[in-house]
Amino acid sequence: LAYWLKNRDFTWEVEHDARPMYAPTQSWSWGGQPLRDYQESAAEFLTRWKWGIVHAPPRAGKTRILGAALYQLQVAPAVVICGRVALASQTRAALQELLPNADIGLFGGGKCRTGDLTVGTWQSIHQAFKQKVTVKDTAAVALTETEQHNLADLWERAAIVCVDECRGIVSPSMQKIMRRAVAT
Repeated sequence: LAYWLKNRDFTWEVEHDARPMYAPTQSWSWGGQPLRDYQESAAEFLTRWKWGIVHAPPRAGKTRILGAALYQLQVAPAVVICGRVALASQTRAALQELLPNADIGLFGGGKCRTGDLTVGTWQSIHQAFKQKVTVKDTAAVALTETEQHNLADLWERAAIVCVDECRGIVSPSMQKIMRRAVAT
C-alpha cells in the first residue's frame, strides 16, 4: 500500500497507538518449549496491535505464536475460533500444553464448556447465537451469580477474539459473528 500511495503522489502517514490495550487479568504459566526467534517476534508484534494476521507456512508454529501472545497479554476471556471440530480440539490441546494452568473450554462438536480461553467452531458459535444456546457446564467457569451463562455473554466479555484460518471469514455467517465481536 505504501508503495502504491507513493507512486501516485499521495501524502500519507501511519499512526498507531502502541500502548497496551488490556490490563493483565490472569497469571498463566508458560509450559511450552522456548520459541524460535521468528515466533517470539511475531507473538510480541501481535500484542502491540488491536488486530493482526499471522501468515506462515504449515508447521511454522502459528498456534505456538498465538499461545505466546496470549501468555504475554495475560487477559481473559479469550475466544479462539476454528473452522472444524478436529482443528478446535487440536488447538485446545496445544494451548493447554503451552498454558498449563489456563482453564481452556471447548465449544463445538457436542461440547459446550467455556473457560478463561474458549476454543470453538464457527458453526457452533453461529448456531448458538441463532438459538441462544445456554452453556450447561458452568462448574469450571468463574462467573458470578448475576452473569449470564451463555455464549453471547462470553462473546460480549471477550477481551480477545482469535480466528484460525481467517480466509473463511468472508462467509455471511462468519461476518455476522465477527461484526458482533467488533461491536462489543
